[in-house]
Amino acid sequence: MTERRSQWATPTGMIVSLIIGILLAVGHDQFYRRLDGTFVSGGDGLDWNASPIPQEWVIRIGTAFAFLAKTFLVVAACVAYSQRMWYHLKTDEFRIRQIDSLTNALVDVFSFRHVALWVRVPLLALIGMVAWLLSIVAVITPGTLVVLPRFTSNATLLQVPQLSYNLTNWATTLPANGDFGFQESSAAVRRTAFASATSGTILSIPHGFVNMTYELTFPAPAIQCTPANDTIVEAVRAMAVNNTGSGGTVRFLSWAGDTTNVLFLAGKQWDLNTPPSPALDMLSPDSAKLFFMSAQGIVPPEETNRWRNVTQCQLYNATYTAVFSFSDDVPQRIEFSEVRLGEKLRALSRPNITKTGLLPADGEHMAYQSIMDAFGKIFVGAEHGRGGPQVTTYGTSFKLTKVRWEGMETMQRDLEELFRNITLSAFAANELV
Repeated sequence: MTERRSQWATPTGMIVSLIIGILLAVGHDQFYRRLDGTFVSGGDGLDWNASPIPQEWVIRIGTAFAFLAKTFLVVAACVAYSQRMWYHLKTDEFRIRQIDSLTNALVDVFSFRHVALWVRVPLLALIGMVAWLLSIVAVITPGTLVVLPRFTSNATLLQVPQLSYNLTNWATTLPANGDFGFQESSAAVRRTAFASATSGTILSIPHGFVNMTYELTFPAPAIQCTPANDTIVEAVRAMAVNNTGSGGTVRFLSWAGDTTNVLFLAGKQWDLNTPPSPALDMLSPDSAKLFFMSAQGIVPPEETNRWRNVTQCQLYNATYTAVFSFSDDVPQRIEFSEVRLGEKLRALSRPNITKTGLLPADGEHMAYQSIMDAFGKIFVGAEHGRGGPQVTTYGTSFKLTKVRWEGMETMQRDLEELFRNITLSAFAANELV
């Protein structure tokens, strides 16, 4: 019984080693196939679409697979060679030199140079050569999985910021006839408007990934700036020439509404102590208007022509289509494919309230005029020069913006762009999205 077990011990070990080696080789192949084409993981768990195994452990596991598979296969090959060699030595006749080649083939690779080994026992020579070649597996196979740089794009459904026209976040209100009426833009809107106006850019919008691009179509306000009509221009000229108060010239003016709605433009005496004028035109029946007059950069003898540089900006309902792009190189880029103006918007003194609450359209309307109010608070006022470098500024912060005031057309385009930047900057305010 013991002798029978001894007879089967060697072939059993050979077969078991062969099976384990094959399983390890197949496992190594499947492990690498599973990782093929995946993103390398940094091991911090932040790369949701990357391999769950850090790259350093991928190398360690692949090397272990290769060496273990090689070890078991070499053991099986060596046992098979030994068994076959003794079979031939028992049944065939060999010269002493040939016997040395047979017995040393597993430890001396130069034994395979003898032609008799390949001619008389080709199968044995092949098994011995396989045992030597298996050693190369542990060197080559770990290097078959390499990391390559690749630029990829990924389309993923995400919740991008959207403007939420909630009246309480966009405006402050006062009780009015049992309801509530518009008082002014909220602190969040004013803060956003002033930050965007002084920086001359769209504020940084939060985004979920470092590199992402999406297109968004959304309703929002816009302004259109055009030259004021002759009636407005003449009223400004008459006021500034005939009512200059303590002397000097008016270098900048901005006011909300028609000339009949502004105290210092209605033929009254120019007085820098007059209470601040409203920033939002609440009285014009067709649209909320904001007027600008700039004499910046104009010197005699052209000084009398400055009254022609009067611009009016009107509030519109608009639809924006923009592409938002975020990347490592350019933190934020917003390109407008379309800004479609709708109807003009006049300011509402109070929204329409029904039994079910505030009408959605009125919520948007009040939010739009809140942006117009915050825009007006930046500019409404005047700058009055009394000769030389002495300048008195009343109410306005126009010099803190990047608007080019020297020319009519550039001023109009810059004002429209500034209003658009303020509108888009609302996406950066948590209270407004």
